[in-house]
Amino acid sequence: MRFGAQAGGVEMRTVFDAEHEDIRTTVRKLLQRDADPDDLVVDAATNGFLGIGVPEEYGGGGSPDPRFLVTVAEEFVRAGHLGHAVRVVAHAGVAAPLIAEHATAETRAQWLPGLATGVTRVGIGRTALRVTASGDELILYGHAHSVVDGPEAGLLVLRVSDPAADDAVVLVDTTSPGIARTDVATPLALGGANLADLIFDEVRVPAKSRLPHAAVADFDKDDRLWLAVLAVAGTRAALDTTIAYVKERKVFGTPVASFENTRIVLGEALAQCEAAETLIDAVIAERVSSTLTTERSAVAKLQAIELFSRISDQGMQLHGGYGYMREYPISQLYADARYFRLGIDGSTALATELADRIAT
Repeated sequence: MRFGAQAGGVEMRTVFDAEHEDIRTTVRKLLQRDADPDDLVVDAATNGFLGIGVPEEYGGGGSPDPRFLVTVAEEFVRAGHLGHAVRVVAHAGVAAPLIAEHATAETRAQWLPGLATGVTRVGIGRTALRVTASGDELILYGHAHSVVDGPEAGLLVLRVSDPAADDAVVLVDTTSPGIARTDVATPLALGGANLADLIFDEVRVPAKSRLPHAAVADFDKDDRLWLAVLAVAGTRAALDTTIAYVKERKVFGTPVASFENTRIVLGEALAQCEAAETLIDAVIAERVSSTLTTERSAVAKLQAIELFSRISDQGMQLHGGYGYMREYPISQLYADARYFRLGIDGSTALATELADRIAT
């Protein structure tokens, strides 16, 4: 939704149609009804949200349209569950489409039915594992930090950067010997993302577990896209909770929202948020039409994360001392934004891509 000239001062984002908004309404009602955050991902699975893009032959919804999942993710963030939204998009927006597109028929049949229903959870992460080939096996050594859904994952989808070899996407069955997991029990940020650190000590997986090289670009493209979607949703949440607070908070009997500085700061923040939503909607449309590039998704990711960090910081400042108290949502959004900044790994790649484009 955007502020505009339509009835009620709000206009619909044109990237979505009525079907997508129906899903949004369903998710919003679900989140209003479910008071237990621990059940949110289970509920998402029960309602078919984890399998939206899985082909019907494997028990999924069969829709490659990412806009359905965007509405799910945005409503999770709006309700204060950004960490759970990370899990949902990692599963349904990155891992499942990657396997459906690039895995062998045998591998698709092995994993996609479980992913469609949520019976199998998938953890995704970026890591600098060392991968060596031995006959028809790959052998993995090293660490993977803060893997989303790492504690419960039956399958890992790892974007591997190996200095001694080409980058790769590797599927790892977590029942493979040699994997040790340590839960990230009380993270400062991203509560609900179910993070774990993993150690790989001579973990052997079939050679077919390495997806074709084209999967690397698709992983990067979708991973960046979904981080951008969540960061913009987080920006909107930070702005909305700040506006609500300054309208209620009074200083010497005067609402903070009436102060000139507050109005200027929030007016600029609103303009920046609207611009970011326009960018992200354009990028989503490009993903729908299969024209999205890794460069373009990197631009969206960097812009969105920087804005999320800036607006959440401004929101915390406008909360005054209350902004540093855990019971106020802005404090969690501020921490989440700082965590997202750890994911600005695309800056170097983006600089290289832009330099190559300029040079040619």
